[in-house]
Amino acid sequence: MRTRSRNWRYLGRIASFFLCFGVVGYATACHKLTAQDLIGTWKVNYAESKLTLKLNSDGTFEQVLEQKDKGVRRRAGKWELTDYEGPTVLLSGALVVRDENGTLESDDTKGAWLMHVERGLGATRLTVNEDLGLYFAKANR
Repeated sequence: MRTRSRNWRYLGRIASFFLCFGVVGYATACHKLTAQDLIGTWKVNYAESKLTLKLNSDGTFEQVLEQKDKGVRRRAGKWELTDYEGPTVLLSGALVVRDENGTLESDDTKGAWLMHVERGLGATRLTVNEDLGLYFAKANR
């Protein structure tokens, strides 16, 4: 009799867990991403550099690329939230850095950098290079 009571409590806990997980997942998935959700400072660390990206509410961005032996580079431009195979941040005129070392790939002021927005439980990140596991994480609002 005691075993049956413990089993029911155990099943109740499991059911509660899945119910809570489902509610949180549903609430996260139902929130439509807006540009306002992305405003703030984002950072990614590479093996030999780090890149800070600040998305401003007026549609402008600022970048700071700190490379170990090459100093600091800064860039400003325009950004927007688009839908390119899902929510995507488009940086126009950005410094593009996508390899594991943080090497500057493009310094073209007319170029563009597309970064997909990934949303998970409680965290949003911008894809730098999915194959290498490089993502911008939000540092603050």
